Amino acid sequence: MLFAGVFDGHGGDKISQYASTRLPLLVEYILNREISKYSDVETAITVSLKKSFLQLQSECFSGYYMLDNPVYEREEVFHKDSVGSGGSTAVVAVIHGLFLSHFVGLLFERK
Repeated sequence: MLFAGVFDGHGGDKISQYASTRLPLLVEYILNREISKYSDVETAITVSLKKSFLQLQSECFSGYYMLDNPVYEREEVFHKDSVGSGGSTAVVAVIHGLFLSHFVGLLFERK
């Protein structure tokens, strides 16, 4: 799998820096879980991208991310009030075999 993305931060760079590091990990993790649920890779990638963006957006709004364990320990990555009105947009592409999938999303916007 090849993951490529462009993250455009506004109102600061905290969200875009976090997203550029975290989103590829989420996509890989979720795709590995989803790929066995679907008969085709295209659907698995599309579902994984959507779920990854939603998870990342949730993390950005809360200021925390959930580690993958049954207890759901939390680790603060940034205090949500420290980003002020910042946010980020992202354009990402995933290539898996011969299939290319892309997704555009607004990750976080605080006004």
